[in-house]
Amino acid sequence: MSRPNIEHLYSAGGVVYKIESSRVSWLLIKPTGRDEWRLAKGLIEKNETSVKAALREVFEESGAEANIREKIGTIKYFYNQDNKKVLKEVIFFLMESVGGNPENHDQEVEEVVFLPYKKAYNKLTYDTEKEMLAKGKVILDQILTA
Repeated sequence: MSRPNIEHLYSAGGVVYKIESSRVSWLLIKPTGRDEWRLAKGLIEKNETSVKAALREVFEESGAEANIREKIGTIKYFYNQDNKKVLKEVIFFLMESVGGNPENHDQEVEEVVFLPYKKAYNKLTYDTEKEMLAKGKVILDQILTA
């Protein structure tokens, strides 16, 4: 029995928050032409670190300039593309939005929003990304109460 040919792809992204008037809100994107809400993420390019990729992708997809606070974790999932099985690993970082303009996102994204935690959690499409958001909130709560 032969093993299927599996392509590995590596991405990085951010669980991005901002604090305004002591209120925390979380960044979500709606990819163009898709009925789903996601965290900003994208492929790690050749000779690029996961940190640089996460910062670049968050900026490209959301217009947000951000600083990384710490690594949250990695999610892994399979999907099929061009008759190949793909294993994708995505590293997520907790990031603080420090500027930028949500209107300045690339064409891959239709809409960018910052929402309170509960609304953001409920709006996210995928459970694995909900888990990253929840972990990010726990880390941020610890930072803010330290």
